[in-house]
Amino acid sequence: MEIINSLEEGIKSSLSNEWLDSYKHAMDLGNPHSKRFPLMNPFHAILIVVGYLVIVFLGISIMKNRKSFTLFGFSLFHNGMLVLLSGYMCFEILGQSRLNNFSLFGNGVDPTSKGLDLAKILWLFYFSKIIEFTDTYIMVLKKNNRQVSFLHVYHHVSTFLIWWAVIYYAPGGDTYFSAAQNCFIHVLMYSYYFLATLKINAPWKKYLTQAQMLQFLLNCIQAFYVLYYPTPYPKWLAVVLLVYMVTLLGLFGNFYIQSQSRSSTSPSTSPTTGKKQQ
Repeated sequence: MEIINSLEEGIKSSLSNEWLDSYKHAMDLGNPHSKRFPLMNPFHAILIVVGYLVIVFLGISIMKNRKSFTLFGFSLFHNGMLVLLSGYMCFEILGQSRLNNFSLFGNGVDPTSKGLDLAKILWLFYFSKIIEFTDTYIMVLKKNNRQVSFLHVYHHVSTFLIWWAVIYYAPGGDTYFSAAQNCFIHVLMYSYYFLATLKINAPWKKYLTQAQMLQFLLNCIQAFYVLYYPTPYPKWLAVVLLVYMVTLLGLFGNFYIQSQSRSSTSPSTSPTTGKKQQ
């Protein structure tokens, strides 16, 4: 940890006073709840992403001349655990939104102790994005390198970084909407992977990509609402949400069209991210 702190201080010392003042100002604007949570240092978040990318691409190189792993038991545990975790987070987020008397859209972030419980569960949601990096590690160890696509890596990296910003500045309010949706989608997705590992067909398999894209579309609608109407939720986060959802709609839409146009598709290919069953 001392090495990381020294590296961080070294980078800060190389910044001009203007950049350093801007950085300090940006950090001062963080939500009081978030400042007490772990992994809210942006430098640490960036290091986690760099570590993820190094592990993935170094792992591909190392595994090139090695035999692939089956990882049956580990895949079963990983997917099953994420089904339970996603279900728990979805239930808690919706429960907290009800306790706080949220409307569908237009909810502000409560910086008082009343908003702390929702902030905690949303931080857990952010942390779960690190756990989901294991999806890629499994691919690498199973040598499913074709599935480590730009879409897959971009989705994991960008989601983690954007959720860092969302949780640091707005761990509550309208943030509940996209988090609850994503948790529900992940219950469906990881339960599909869990069943696929056991060679059991999931009836909802063919609808997963459409469900993902519906999620992105609903998030766009929320972003438009926040931007158009006077709400207490930060408008700049709505802009980030809108732009990001458009990129995901484009990438997932392109993947969906390509998948539909293939004359024959391997039965072990995921309908959501094109990755092999775990």
